[in-house]
Amino acid sequence: MEGFSPRRTPEMGAPVTQWRALLNVNSQQPNAATQLDYAGARVQFEEVNVQTPYFPLELVTTVTRDAVMLARSYADALAVGTLQNLNQVLISEDINLLNATNFALPSIGTRR
Repeated sequence: MEGFSPRRTPEMGAPVTQWRALLNVNSQQPNAATQLDYAGARVQFEEVNVQTPYFPLELVTTVTRDAVMLARSYADALAVGTLQNLNQVLISEDINLLNATNFALPSIGTRR
């Protein structure tokens, strides 16, 4: 696909992250069913440029020696703690991204 570029490290640092987001991907799509020898309906979506300020995220997990000893021959307590810490960082990253981004909401229609 021409014009598409994967994530890459910029040559110069920046105080914000920037990306493009596709909105209305599923909410207003036409029906995919069509008759024979007819072209399908055009998919509709909205593309917007988004930027959020950069700030570091950090979480810490503690795995005690007792936990490692008690889990011996059953599980790797340090690996489990590390994986859970990584999961929480990823969840926190998503929450912070959503809270820092202002997407315009569609206007609410009136109902009669």
